[in-house]
Amino acid sequence: MKEERRLIMQDAKGLFDARPADEEWIEQGGHGRRMTVQAWDEANLESWPQVRVPMRMVKAVYTEEMWIVMGGKKQRVTEVTERWMATTCDAKVVPARTLARIMAARWDIENQGFHDLKTYWHMDHAFVHDPVAIRAWLGILMVTVNLFYTFVYGHLHHFRERKIPLTEVVEEMKEEVRWMPESLAPLLWASG
Repeated sequence: MKEERRLIMQDAKGLFDARPADEEWIEQGGHGRRMTVQAWDEANLESWPQVRVPMRMVKAVYTEEMWIVMGGKKQRVTEVTERWMATTCDAKVVPARTLARIMAARWDIENQGFHDLKTYWHMDHAFVHDPVAIRAWLGILMVTVNLFYTFVYGHLHHFRERKIPLTEVVEEMKEEVRWMPESLAPLLWASG
């Protein structure tokens, strides 16, 4: 949930601000750092009129301390991230801790996945303007990206161990293809 003007978020915020977190735990954050997670959980909220069933709101606050270099000096900083989720899942079936992990994974997909698609795969440029062609192009792009990442992460293990950026791996692959002694055409298309 991002829209703070929604009544359901305002209702949940009012409830959450009036009480301490319902649950708290430690997780491993980026680069092996410890991260404290606090979660608030409230079920049976009915202030979203477009949804005809009671909703459950979960707010998770992630607090991670890290060292950064600023102005040539190493400094300890605290990064706080707040995420909200609306769901119809029952708390007995899907606990707040599981929802917090789902929220984090979803944001990783959005931040990493869409960033990569726009930055490296030109998803931000419409090569065609017909709605059917745009959907077809995006479908082909998704299949291509998934096949590429499946190949790279499934078969080229050394670059992660050596901390080589993926962009460098791609450039190396392009150079290898460019300087091959024979044309790739006979390998890709059968003659006749």
